[in-house]
Amino acid sequence: MSINLRDNLCKLSLCSFLVFALTGCRSKRDISWSTQAYSSDKHWLATAHGEAGGSFGGGYEATIVYLSQAEQQPVEILEFDRLLSKSSLHLNWAGPRYLAVVIDPGTDPINSTEVHFQAIKCGDVTITLEPMPH
Repeated sequence: MSINLRDNLCKLSLCSFLVFALTGCRSKRDISWSTQAYSSDKHWLATAHGEAGGSFGGGYEATIVYLSQAEQQPVEILEFDRLLSKSSLHLNWAGPRYLAVVIDPGTDPINSTEVHFQAIKCGDVTITLEPMPH
């Protein structure tokens, strides 16, 4: 009888630990801003947002740009290592198949921002990252 009680207490302790560990380590993601721009033919949609998140033991900030077509899941095309301001990031379509992601160096110097990921092509869209001309 005491062995069965001990086994049940061990199982209960293990389950409690797993519930605590899994819920405590879940990352909470906060979107601080977002913007979007359609290509001139409305075939592609570029979206960007700034996010911050964290969980037990750490946190992060990032700015992420996505590209999608109607009815399709967005594809990540660009990720910065920090939270850029909404006013410093511009999604400029120079044509229906050419997206320029422009950073305003006056508010967010492009040299101090590390790019974690950059795609140069998505589908038939060419993607560039440029500093805003002054």
